[in-house]
Amino acid sequence: MILNFHPTFAVFGSLSLAKSKGALGAIIIGGAPLDAIPYIFLWEGVEGWRDRLPALMVNNDDGNYLKSLCSKKLTVRLVEDVRTEDASSNMVIGELPGMSEEAILVGTHTDSTFTGAVDNAGANAGLIGLAKHYAKTPRGKRGKTMVFAGWTGHEAAFLGANKFAQMHKDILEKTAVFIMLDGFGSKGYYNQADGGVVETGTDEKRGLFISDNLVLIPPVIEAALKYRLLPAAYVSARALPVSDLGPFIRAGIPSIMIIGKPVWYHTVYDTIDKLTPDQLERSLKAHIHVIDELHRIPASKIKEADGKLKDIKEFVTRKPGAAPPSGHFTVTPNPVPEGCPAIFHITVFTAPESVVLEVEWDFGDGATSTSLIGVHAYQKPGTYRATLKVTDSNGNTVTAKRTVRVTRKNR
Repeated sequence: MILNFHPTFAVFGSLSLAKSKGALGAIIIGGAPLDAIPYIFLWEGVEGWRDRLPALMVNNDDGNYLKSLCSKKLTVRLVEDVRTEDASSNMVIGELPGMSEEAILVGTHTDSTFTGAVDNAGANAGLIGLAKHYAKTPRGKRGKTMVFAGWTGHEAAFLGANKFAQMHKDILEKTAVFIMLDGFGSKGYYNQADGGVVETGTDEKRGLFISDNLVLIPPVIEAALKYRLLPAAYVSARALPVSDLGPFIRAGIPSIMIIGKPVWYHTVYDTIDKLTPDQLERSLKAHIHVIDELHRIPASKIKEADGKLKDIKEFVTRKPGAAPPSGHFTVTPNPVPEGCPAIFHITVFTAPESVVLEVEWDFGDGATSTSLIGVHAYQKPGTYRATLKVTDSNGNTVTAKRTVRVTRKNR
C-alpha cells in the first residue's frame, strides 16, 4: 500500500512523547478528506492499551478550529467512555490438494471498519474468486496444494494474522509462498490541498510488496503490466511488512501482496461506488497469472531466492519511447524544527507503461535514503532542497524537488 495520508502521530511516537511530558490526553487531526474521521489504528499492538494516553481523532475542519483556539489560554475537558468485553471470532480455512504438499497460502482479513467496500470486501471477493477458479482447475495443473484463509482482527492491530500464524504452524511449515489479499482494487483519487478530492481516471496507485525474492518479482511485474494494475511501485515487504504480512515475513515465508487503497479507506466513505467490477476482474486475473507461475516453479527454488535481491534495477527492461513516470511528494511538517524528524511522502505518481522500481531521496544535507517513505531529521537550521528520483521498469528516471525550511528548535 502507498499511503494517501500518513499516520504521523504513530511515526513520531506522539502519544508516548506527550504522556512523558505530562499530557493528560491528546487530540489527533486525521488528515482524511472532507469531513471523514479515520479511526485510530493501534500500530503498536493492543497490549498495554490501558496505560496509554487517552486520545481521540477529529477531522481537518474541527482540528483547525481547535488549533485556532490555542492562541490563548484554554481549558479542555476530554472524557472517554471505554467498554470492554470478551468476544469470540472465527477463521475460515479451505484446502485444495495439489500434486505436492508444498502449499500456496492465500490469506485475507474479513473484518472492516465502517462499510469497508475496498477495505476489505473487494479482497474477500478476490479470495472467493480464486478459490472457485482453482477448484475448477484439474489437480494435475495444480503443482502445489492451495490453502485459502480468512481471519478477523486485522483492524485490531493485526490480531487475526498473528493468531493464525501461532495456531497453524503446520500450515506455515509447508507454505512455499504467502499471498495477502488486501485493497484488491479501487478507483484512483487525488487529495487536493484544500481538502477536496478528484478522481484520477485510473486505478488507485498500488504497492507491489514482495519479500525481495528474485523468483517472485518477474511474474508480479508481468501481471501488473498485462492487466494494467497501474500505477504501481515495487516495495520491499521485508523492509515494510504492512497489512498482515508481518507474521509471515518474520517466519521467513516468501510473500506477495498487491495492494491499493484510496483516500477513503478507514472512513465512512469506503463504499461500493469506489471500485468497479472491471478493477476487481483485472486484479483477479493478475493474481491467477502469478499463481499459475508459482505452481510451475519448484518450492525449493522459491525459498532459495527469498531475500536475495541486491539491486531492483536488474529487473529493468529497456523500452525506448515509453512514457516516463512522474512523481510528487510532500514534507511533513514543513517548516521542521532542527533535530526533529520529517516525513517525505509520495502523494502522486504516474507510470502509464511501467512499474516504478526504485525511489531515491536526497535530503539536501548529504543524507540519502531508498525507503519508499523517507524519514529524516535535519541537524541545522536553514533552507534545503530535497530531491526525489524515481526509476521505472523501462529504465526511465524522473526527479521532483521541494524546498524544506528548518527552523531553530524552541529551547
